[in-house]
Amino acid sequence: MKNTKLNYLLLFLVFFYLSSPAFSEETKNEKWLQISGKWETRKDNKDTFLLEAQGKTKLYGYNELLDYNSIITFDPITSLTAIKFNIEIRKTTIEGAPELMTFFAAKNYRQFYAFKFIGNENKIIRILFINSGIKDTTKPGNEKWNYEITEMASKDYELEFNKEYNFEIQVSKKRARLFINGKNVMEAEGFYDLSGGKIGFSDRNAMLRISQLSIVNNKTIVFEDSFAEDNIKRYVITAKQLTKAEYEKQEKNKQKKEKEDKDKK
Repeated sequence: MKNTKLNYLLLFLVFFYLSSPAFSEETKNEKWLQISGKWETRKDNKDTFLLEAQGKTKLYGYNELLDYNSIITFDPITSLTAIKFNIEIRKTTIEGAPELMTFFAAKNYRQFYAFKFIGNENKIIRILFINSGIKDTTKPGNEKWNYEITEMASKDYELEFNKEYNFEIQVSKKRARLFINGKNVMEAEGFYDLSGGKIGFSDRNAMLRISQLSIVNNKTIVFEDSFAEDNIKRYVITAKQLTKAEYEKQEKNKQKKEKEDKDKK
């Protein structure tokens, strides 16, 4: 490929949070961090709500959350017993199976648990309980494809598009229970304690409408959001143009580091 065509243009994802250092960044009033997608707070004649309005996704390969349209709580929840919210899955004209996740016990963007919902062109047809983990902990956080998804449990279950449902996820130590409209539809166990960490939502080929969110620890509300205000911190993609010398120097340093890492093994 010709250098003139590349023009030495290097895209930088200002998601330096790929390896999760942004978890400790100070902000004012933000409750959420947008990882990817287009998350907005809106209002209709019924309620105020959070909506992911993009639907379409891109495959980056750094972690599962970035490969979906995802939003996560800015601060971790120290201790919780239940996550409660209303959700509506809106169908789009985007090709591909609609998918969504409600994830929790997130240590970072590669380590979390989630109830994942998969559909076809007519409705949601299946629920999975999954774990996302790191393959090789010795590699840097921005290493591509250094994560793996483990399916812990699955069940056929139908949800309609464009219909609001009440969800509640109850956690107790390593066990998670999913309730939909008051009915216990799935129970599963994870590898580690599920009662703390960050929580969030993801979608692909669909749009999510979230409202009336509350997180409780026993009977005490430890986090809630009516989405009446925009409390979302967003990052954007920026670009930096490199000279030929800068580009070649960066590639040389990269190759040197790869050789050093290989020699250590």
